[in-house]
Amino acid sequence: MPQTLGPDRVGEAVALMARAFHDEVHFRIIFPRRRLYCLTRVMGRCLADGLAQGRVDAVHTDRGHLAGVAVWLAPGAWPVNLRRRLRHLPDIARMTLAGGVPARRRMLRFGDLTDRAHLRAPHWFLYVLAVDPDLHGQGHGDALLQHGLADADRTGLPVFLHTQAPSSATWYSRHGFVLHGAVGQVDGYASWPMLRQPNQPKPAAGSAVWAIVLAGGGGARFGGAKQYAELGRRPLVSWSIAAAAEVADGVVAVVADPATRWPGSDVAGIRVVAGGADRAGSVAAGLAAVPADAGIIVVADAAHPLAEPALFRAVVDAVSAGADGAVPGLPLVEVLARVDEGGVRRGGLPRDGLVQVQTPQAFRAQVLRRAHADRPGGTEDSALVADAGGRIVVVPGQATNLHITTPDDLEVARRLVASSASAGPRARLPPGVTARCRSFAYPGPADRSGTARLGLRAPWTSGPAR
Repeated sequence: MPQTLGPDRVGEAVALMARAFHDEVHFRIIFPRRRLYCLTRVMGRCLADGLAQGRVDAVHTDRGHLAGVAVWLAPGAWPVNLRRRLRHLPDIARMTLAGGVPARRRMLRFGDLTDRAHLRAPHWFLYVLAVDPDLHGQGHGDALLQHGLADADRTGLPVFLHTQAPSSATWYSRHGFVLHGAVGQVDGYASWPMLRQPNQPKPAAGSAVWAIVLAGGGGARFGGAKQYAELGRRPLVSWSIAAAAEVADGVVAVVADPATRWPGSDVAGIRVVAGGADRAGSVAAGLAAVPADAGIIVVADAAHPLAEPALFRAVVDAVSAGADGAVPGLPLVEVLARVDEGGVRRGGLPRDGLVQVQTPQAFRAQVLRRAHADRPGGTEDSALVADAGGRIVVVPGQATNLHITTPDDLEVARRLVASSASAGPRARLPPGVTARCRSFAYPGPADRSGTARLGLRAPWTSGPAR
């Protein structure tokens, strides 16, 4: 149960907040050097504002360790005035010395963007919500948020916040937050103002979505560990993780050796676990790492790096609508034929009723867990669930969702990426977006249909915005 942060734990809280946001993409851009120092200054100021003009809630583990912090500013505590700006000048000067002039410029531009978009009507402002990166997926963020929302509901006032990361969109939208106004941009990186009206229904139990990204294969046909092969300046596995994070509350990456590091493997919010001897063993390892209260589990494959976030959303939506599982499928367009061992054609096969099944695949969590427990050696998840009596529906697949098996396949994927006018796949912007200290990919400006384009540049690379 969250409680007011004690004065003896202020230093610990600041350290947790700085560590939690250390891998946020926009903080990587704002503070390219001495990031932890700069974040400690920023979070110390945020915590001081909360203690002086609102409240700070904390949640702890069963052993009393600090697990998360939420800083709330009371109505009227965020005036856009000269006094507040002057109060931050000493910290801005220190961070300019530490992070450089570009850091100061970006920080001030993000501050101006926040001020311009801020809600003028009376409201509670969720300034910061941070969970220890090692304790994600254990319900601490939900506990903090629900505790604060309940108090806000008793006052009859809305809750407002800003965020710069899309990866927790599903989580916040389940709590009633929606986009309020236009998405802002600083050097191509987005900032979303979000609003929740009072007395919204609580999210249903078991509604959390988790994704398992399988990346533990040896790549025998590829000639090496293809999951780390480069596609558009980042490894294949990072593409799958980024797409999954657009929809899921958490991501489990299953690799051959958890000690292996690749660009982005240290991003907060990813659980990296060791895989099994085969695919079934790797799925089992992933399932063991997914929290028990997850309602939907998506199984993806690093060998399908171009699967778009919209495809992940489609299979999740199909399961949310009542199916036990959902898979993407493409109609067969080529002639199928039987051949003997000598390569001689011995007859054709009808294509009626056949589709080419892709990943990602989504399932009701308990159905998938039970299917694997009953048949631990199964290699195809949708077949396991279907054989156990589950209802699997097929959603339209994605023609560019290639399965990278050989170097030639990777070359085709590279050409597809290079030929994209936006230098990236299309992704559907969710109805509500905010951060929980996790970042993987950032969409650019949305068009009128709510569609954005993701850039190629990975969040762990520095340099100009996409």
